[in-house]
Amino acid sequence: MISAQRLSEERYHRWYFAIVDRAHARELAGGIAVYTERHHIIPKAVGGGNEKTNFAELTYREHFLVHWILSKWCTGRVRRRMQSAISSMTMKGRITSGWQYEIAKRANRDARKGTGHNLTGKRFGKLVVIKRVENNRNGRTRWLCQCDCGRKTQAPITSSLNAGTVSSCGCIVGGHPLHEIAGLRFGKLVVIERAENNGQGKPKWKCKCDCGGIATKCGTDLKRVGKLVQCSSCARKEKKNGPYGRLTPEYRSWLAHRKAAA
Repeated sequence: MISAQRLSEERYHRWYFAIVDRAHARELAGGIAVYTERHHIIPKAVGGGNEKTNFAELTYREHFLVHWILSKWCTGRVRRRMQSAISSMTMKGRITSGWQYEIAKRANRDARKGTGHNLTGKRFGKLVVIKRVENNRNGRTRWLCQCDCGRKTQAPITSSLNAGTVSSCGCIVGGHPLHEIAGLRFGKLVVIERAENNGQGKPKWKCKCDCGGIATKCGTDLKRVGKLVQCSSCARKEKKNGPYGRLTPEYRSWLAHRKAAA
């Protein structure tokens, strides 16, 4: 008589390879779905490699199902690894089925690639989207935006606009408009005027140091807590001489003796 465990193993085996065979048949017919993920047929945890024959292009829902099957089918240490994989896919229990996983993955992919939403003409804070521009180096969609202050910026990506993390060209920093930032002191620096944004679209400011030097800093650098804001020349001098001025040879000798005695 066949045990219940043996029946379960045969059932999981049949389900698993039915999904894999369906994916292979879809590839041979040239009908690969738009939304797919590459799956190791024999998991790497049990010795599977990266050979082309060990891959299957599965839909998001199929990928979720095969990992759920593996978490039930495998035993021992491999089972714990498969359970860890399915746990990450379910976002620690927030996703409980294959169709929920597919919806979440499709929405995430559309947000990253910009294939599901056209933001042209929409407003996000002080920004109005004009048109789509070239993706960034990570493949994320960027948009050319017009700010209410009159400047244009093309740094924002879709997810930043939707999340509200970017709502202006940088003319608003910490709730302060441009005319309130100019003239403020941050450490040794006094803000003179606005400079061009950096490569990430963050605003930069032209500042004058107490030593007479000119420095260009991001707003986040100016407001960094617990760090003395200064120009690069002053920073090099401080690093060379120490935070309390130039160290005399006598003091260096006493400091070395103290460290040796400790």
